Amino acid sequence: MRFIYLIFFFFIFSSCFYQTPDEAFYNTNFSKDFNKISKDFCKHIKYRKVILADIVHYQTLKPTPKGEFLTEFLRDSIVNQCNVSVYQIELREKFKANNIGITALSRKPHDIKNKKFRARYLITGTYSITENFVTVFIRLIDIKKGKVILSKTKKILYHIPNPMDDDPFNI
Repeated sequence: MRFIYLIFFFFIFSSCFYQTPDEAFYNTNFSKDFNKISKDFCKHIKYRKVILADIVHYQTLKPTPKGEFLTEFLRDSIVNQCNVSVYQIELREKFKANNIGITALSRKPHDIKNKKFRARYLITGTYSITENFVTVFIRLIDIKKGKVILSKTKKILYHIPNPMDDDPFNI
């Protein structure tokens, strides 16, 4: 009888440790990973105003809740590491994505360089999710020159596996 109780409690308590991939994603603190990226970006940012676009999924190039979640970590990191003002904007109205890349929808630079922001840099990014990792691709672009100054890729473990799925003999 004691053995049955032990098995019952084992299954009850082991299920408390399992998280779905979505739960694991939203329970992950991405701060230290984005701090590493931001430190490199700070070396190149010479002006105090930066435009930050949402991090979008690499296939759809559209904002998603996960991308917005990652963007918040990036924004906090850029503000704290670089000591700059960050403006978050929606770029869908100014750019179009197609199979060969991203195209500006205007040939007038003033349409993209909003005078009320007067920012010199644009930070944009995409992300991809696999079973256990999220990979972020972040770019720092000089708006005035239209040139990518720095591009960083970071692969981050986010999935917390179920302890019951681990094979104790797999070394």
